[in-house]
Amino acid sequence: MALSSFLIALTLVGLAQGASLSQDERIRYDNYSVYKVKYETQEQRSLLRKLVEDRKNFRLWHEAKDELHLMISPGALSELESQIQRTNISANLFISNVQELIDSEEDANLRASRDGSFGWTKYNTLAEIYAWLDEILAAYPVITESFVLGQSFEGRTIRGIKISYKSNNPGVFIESNIHAREWITSATATWLINEFLTSTDELVRNLAESHDWYIVPVLNVDGFVYTHEKDRMWRKTRQPSDISTCIGVDPNRNYDSHWMENGGASSNPCAEDYGGPNPFSEPEIQAMADFVSGIKDKINVLLAFHSYSQLLLSPYGHTSEEFPPNFDDLMDVAQAFGDAVESLPYGTVYRYGSSAGILYAASGATIDWAYNEQGVDIAYTIEFRDTGRYGFILPPVHILPNAEEALIGIAALLDKCEELGYLKLKNAQFKMRLLWLLATVVALTSAGILKDAPKKRYENFRVYKLTIQNEFQLAVIEKIAELSEKYNIWKDYDEHTKQLDIMVSPEELKHFQNLIMFNNIGSELMIENVQERIDEEQVTATADDATFGWTKYYELEEIEAWLDQIVDAYPTVTEKFIVGESYEGRTIQGIKISHKTGNPGIFIESNIHAREWITSASATWFINQLLTSQDAEVRNLAESYDWHIVPVFNVDGFVHSHEKDRMWRKTRQPHATNACIGADANRNFNSHWLENNGASSNPCSETFAGDTPESEPEAKALAEYLTTNKEKFNVYISFHSYGQYLLSPYGHTKEEFPENYADILTIGKAFADAIEGLPYGTVYQYGSTADVLYVASGSSVDWVFNELDKKIGYTIEYRDKGRYGFILPPVQIIPNCEELMVGMRALIEKTKELGYL
Repeated sequence: MALSSFLIALTLVGLAQGASLSQDERIRYDNYSVYKVKYETQEQRSLLRKLVEDRKNFRLWHEAKDELHLMISPGALSELESQIQRTNISANLFISNVQELIDSEEDANLRASRDGSFGWTKYNTLAEIYAWLDEILAAYPVITESFVLGQSFEGRTIRGIKISYKSNNPGVFIESNIHAREWITSATATWLINEFLTSTDELVRNLAESHDWYIVPVLNVDGFVYTHEKDRMWRKTRQPSDISTCIGVDPNRNYDSHWMENGGASSNPCAEDYGGPNPFSEPEIQAMADFVSGIKDKINVLLAFHSYSQLLLSPYGHTSEEFPPNFDDLMDVAQAFGDAVESLPYGTVYRYGSSAGILYAASGATIDWAYNEQGVDIAYTIEFRDTGRYGFILPPVHILPNAEEALIGIAALLDKCEELGYLKLKNAQFKMRLLWLLATVVALTSAGILKDAPKKRYENFRVYKLTIQNEFQLAVIEKIAELSEKYNIWKDYDEHTKQLDIMVSPEELKHFQNLIMFNNIGSELMIENVQERIDEEQVTATADDATFGWTKYYELEEIEAWLDQIVDAYPTVTEKFIVGESYEGRTIQGIKISHKTGNPGIFIESNIHAREWITSASATWFINQLLTSQDAEVRNLAESYDWHIVPVFNVDGFVHSHEKDRMWRKTRQPHATNACIGADANRNFNSHWLENNGASSNPCSETFAGDTPESEPEAKALAEYLTTNKEKFNVYISFHSYGQYLLSPYGHTKEEFPENYADILTIGKAFADAIEGLPYGTVYQYGSTADVLYVASGSSVDWVFNELDKKIGYTIEYRDKGRYGFILPPVQIIPNCEELMVGMRALIEKTKELGYL
């Protein structure tokens, strides 16, 4: 090589290396060219790789089985020509002037930046990406969460975003821009984030909402900034070497998994694929490893975004002699990705295989570390567009097509993963709670933990009826409902009316209103101040209160004292029975009313949900009528059947709702590993427990099913009592509020119905018609729980129906439709009870007519 050419090249490489840390000018690549160099033998490859060690003149852009893509300084062309002649290799020019491509890319960026908006018609800087992330997090606070991996060598924060629409989703981790110059990767990652949050396309919505997404748009933050400010072609990190003037390490060769094996990385600090002085020498990779290790049980799939070459690469990277145990599955999944991308109008073709198998040995890479060390069974490197025409300097006009291909490919990839069983939850502990909630939020959700805490007040809490138009809107509301100190679902989503009722704290009101406006969710204010309703409900004692009545709501001690009086007053036809004991040691009591032996039996369970006071009020009124009414039809009802009635089943929760928190719903047993208290006793029975999302595994949720079926002593006691006495009753009724429904099995599915469903509906119609015929004109809907209302698994009625083979069982959801909700004014107790009596008479009569009694 001529001396002058060598000096020019040396000057250029000094700048390109960034060894001069004080230089202010950007590196230029005028007349640098890129050649595709094909080889046939390993000897030829070795000679080419030797050339690449001279980073002053040659840069390796890409390597495949039989070719290298080399960027060459203008002064080194003669040496390449010499090698071509000497070794009989072939070379084709791809890019004649690298700087022209860079200038064109920069011009496109400047034009797209004029309006100041973030978008995907240009490549964005790290500062722009982070500012946009902040806007996204502010706009979608319920379903997004920021996370920090750690700090880079130069002190920059490595940020990520989590997108989660619901609990118990499988996790997908996306790492992007680990190689600094691969700008298409962060552009694609940010586009995907935007699509997951804003797209209304059904495929995208399902993809977004069915997985938890952990996305790091820029991992190699120092190198990325350097490519924007100094050297567009920079690949590595920016940590100086202790043994060389060359800077940085290939972060995708720095993981402690077969590190430096089989020539899968270079030990030369000046090489583009330098593996570092030791594994995890780079703070960025140590931070990434620490973060992924901490959440590995939440990650089912890991995708590393790269460019270029249009490849989908799986482990192993360190060897082509061995393949992962699930390699056939990995190839099936990869084929699904490739076929889906190729089917698009662009016709882009992706090849797939193991990294070492179809490309070259690459040891210490992200995907191999995730697969080998963290148990992530599905891990791929995706090498995006193109195959060399533009290489790393893919024009911005390609961003959207590339991103669309990524989306379609990933959707197909995950569908195949689901089919092959790779998207099941990896950690049972994760199924028991939502770890994305901050500890402070969890502490708040445990309302009523301290027994000495003052009675909770609901000043200016509001209740809204929301109209839900799509699954995205529903996911938003379900997510905020997990913040149970700020929000509380009063009435779950009704698939027929498309409505749900939610209570909102005053502190969250502005945020809530912005949220529903932003997501176009219809709303109607039902209760402006919940505490006012509660205060109105508390009737002042008068001289007339000496006797038990139904113009007010009573506490547990008063109800139990009244039951004792009833048993004393009617000793020949009544007897008390004990179901069992609650967590806090209270007795769960019931009363049996039997006028003669041989009667068929009817079992009534009431107040399984603590705040539903109208249910125990109705149960005690019904007991009183069965014993005292002179109406002939009521007398016949009373005397023709044995009645087993539990006025207050959830005794601990009921007491808590009177003494501490009027809105308390669950039991009161603390959770072993969570600050939240209690479970939904009506999701705790061992019948299709936790199936089809019919309950929650989050201990802070109002519908928490418990850690196991019958984990709550109350549910276990009732199951044992009913099993022992199953021959004594034919019909099972559970009293609830509110909504005005008569709900039958099944609750766990709307795809199947009981064999006797036609009879169940006939009985339900008799109940509803009888009530609607009263002057109040109250309308009840009837049908299976899952079909008429929503999926609810593990309920008492379904358990009795399925496990004890009692084929007539109903949940009665009393008044009203949301005007008062759970805080039904005492003045409505008697009208509600009158409706109950008329409905029960019709229900029992039709049940008898059909041969069930």
